[in-house]
Amino acid sequence: ALIGIDIVQYTYDRYERMKTKLLAFMMHQYKVNDIPIKEVNHDFIREFEIYLKRNGCAHNMASKYIQIFKKAIDYANSNRELDFDPFANYKISFKETERDFLDQNEVEILIQKEFASARLAEVRDVFIFCCFTGLSYIDTFNLTEKNIQSFYESEQWVSTKRQKSKNASDIPLLEIPQMILEKYKGRLKDGKLLPIKTNQKMNEYLKEIADLCGINKNLTTHMSRHDIYSFQLKTRELQA
Repeated sequence: ALIGIDIVQYTYDRYERMKTKLLAFMMHQYKVNDIPIKEVNHDFIREFEIYLKRNGCAHNMASKYIQIFKKAIDYANSNRELDFDPFANYKISFKETERDFLDQNEVEILIQKEFASARLAEVRDVFIFCCFTGLSYIDTFNLTEKNIQSFYESEQWVSTKRQKSKNASDIPLLEIPQMILEKYKGRLKDGKLLPIKTNQKMNEYLKEIADLCGINKNLTTHMSRHDIYSFQLKTRELQA
């Protein structure tokens, strides 16, 4: 009921994925699809975390799912539905990861690549737009025509409020992102600026794009935000 008000669709979908994984775990571990919540204990949580890691989740993603599960348990605990907190003394840890980013040459390869598939071309365009604006997936997804403002002698800016921090943000539109917006101007529904797909689909297609472009890096929507300032400093070179 609060989608679009206090939470975004992506957050809701993550909760739904956690629920699906939890149901699969209980069927795998206990041969049931439900148990009384009072039976959730430290061992249950630990076995769930192990199950996640053994079934395709990296350490940090598994920890994120356990965090979401904890929120549900906290809710039950606050309603006095539990005799004890099963997460007491349970440590949820995250590992520091080395951030990967594209260099100038790789960005140029992406910009110049011609794709036979319109689907891949659209995903590439959205990714490059994020590279030059520093906007997150969800902030880019929410962009509409009303977010484009003219300041300072008619220069165009993206004026928005960040979904995560709620902070106002004004970002100058450089030539390359302007060209991308012009490409899709008036073609999309509801005043949307870019043909952006679900985050999951974006990441799937970005892997395909990386292979086609000979880029040996794990392209993701989040990666587009790394090293944004160096991209902006090199803008004149990229546009030359």
